[in-house]
Amino acid sequence: MQMLKIQLETNSQRHQIELKERDVQLDQLRRQLKFAVVEEEETRMELKTLTNEYSAEKLQLEKRVVELEAQLELVEGKLNEWKEKALEATSQLRLQTRQSAMKIQLLQDELEAAQDSSSTSSQSEDNILESKIRLLESQLKEKSLEAEHAASTLLGAQETLENAREVRELNEQITQLQSTERKLKAELVDLIEASRSSSILQEKLYQTTQKLQQSEERNTQSLKRIESAMLVEEAHKQFYDYFEPIVKEEKSGVSLEDLKNRPAAAVIELYKARQNAFEILFEHKSNAEIQRRRLEKQCEKLQSDLITSGNNCAKLEMQLAEIQEKMNGSNDVVTHLRKVNAELIEILETYGKDPDDQEANELSTKRVALLESLLKQSQELIKGMESTQKSMATPAAVKKYESRIERLEKALADAKQENGNLKKHLEKAEMELAVFEKRLGRGEFNVETTKIVHLAVNPTRELLQSKAKSSDIEKLRQENEALRSRLSKLTDGEDAESPGIAEDKLTTTTSYDTVEGLKKLNQRLKQVRRFVQLPN
Repeated sequence: MQMLKIQLETNSQRHQIELKERDVQLDQLRRQLKFAVVEEEETRMELKTLTNEYSAEKLQLEKRVVELEAQLELVEGKLNEWKEKALEATSQLRLQTRQSAMKIQLLQDELEAAQDSSSTSSQSEDNILESKIRLLESQLKEKSLEAEHAASTLLGAQETLENAREVRELNEQITQLQSTERKLKAELVDLIEASRSSSILQEKLYQTTQKLQQSEERNTQSLKRIESAMLVEEAHKQFYDYFEPIVKEEKSGVSLEDLKNRPAAAVIELYKARQNAFEILFEHKSNAEIQRRRLEKQCEKLQSDLITSGNNCAKLEMQLAEIQEKMNGSNDVVTHLRKVNAELIEILETYGKDPDDQEANELSTKRVALLESLLKQSQELIKGMESTQKSMATPAAVKKYESRIERLEKALADAKQENGNLKKHLEKAEMELAVFEKRLGRGEFNVETTKIVHLAVNPTRELLQSKAKSSDIEKLRQENEALRSRLSKLTDGEDAESPGIAEDKLTTTTSYDTVEGLKKLNQRLKQVRRFVQLPN
């Protein structure tokens, strides 16, 4: 019994130690899982906040761009209005200054004439002249006031124009354009003077210039087509270089021939395959989480069963210890009673040998009575001990409890092993999911950040067509060079006749002093500005 008790104590201690270690391991696993779940939720929340901030900033920037464009249009309109007003004011001021100067000269002439004739004229004539002089002086004052007012308005307009930086830049551009226009006009005048010699040469020159312009336009169009074809070819190369390593993977499901012949369809198929793989991984992850939760519930149940079994085992051990103590006490009592019975039997045997002694007989009777009472008490104690021994758990029950504890320990070990396998599988799935999330965050196939634009035209076909058109471009270049050589010959042949026509140079230039000339200049400058702004 003592050996069994010691074995049970050692087994219970080992079992408790193992249970504590397993509880610690389970707590660590739970903490790790909670930490992983919290990190995943934090990353998702950060991703959502970043996407929301990006969309909000994008909308704000678009609104700001629209507002700035509207403000820029308003400023340009105001600048054009101010410019027109300034040009009108300058033209009016020039006219008024000229008129005032003419009137002042006339008045001065009249005054001089009046002073010359004052010596010979009469007093009446002097009065008339004085009145005329006063009228003329008042008119001169009014005109001077008008001129001062126009000058003040002109100064205000000039100050507003000087304060605006954009207007200064436009004025500089206008001066540059005017200088270029003058150069072009000078060249045009030279050409017109050279072409006035004969109408035939002029018609030929006009035809050659038209052909030259057409050939230059064709040349520019062909160059633009070549540049667009080269850009398309470079884009196709970049597209192929970018998607070639992705297509070479085993799980891509797309061949290199499909990528060359059908790039848009191949990219869509690759996107669908990656999306399906991502969805499958996400489903695996959800299934693994469900299995993990189930195993956690099973572990909790097993832990509760282990706790209950441990409590029952402790109760049984306490009962067994109490019963063993009672058994030891009863065994001691039995041995003591047996010793007492043996001593009494020996005493009885000694007393039975002296029947003559009455006192001894009385004492023996008393002792026999005492011994009988003690024997009855010992029998009652033995019966109580037997009843308690019967009420104790049998060794078979103890073995049953031990077998159940072993089975529970095996089930717990299997559950832990399965939990470890599922944890490894979950970590692997999380690693693959992290790889896919990195690719998506990098912008490979993220729907929120990237936009798949399908190629409207096959770039290889466009390249072949551009190569086919290169021969036409060379022909146009040769034609252009021939026309230029003819034009240079014609201009060199008529250089001798150009001095005779130099007198008509001044007639070809337009005068910008008038209002109509200034309006024409303003329209031309607007057209040039639009033409300059178009390529930007």
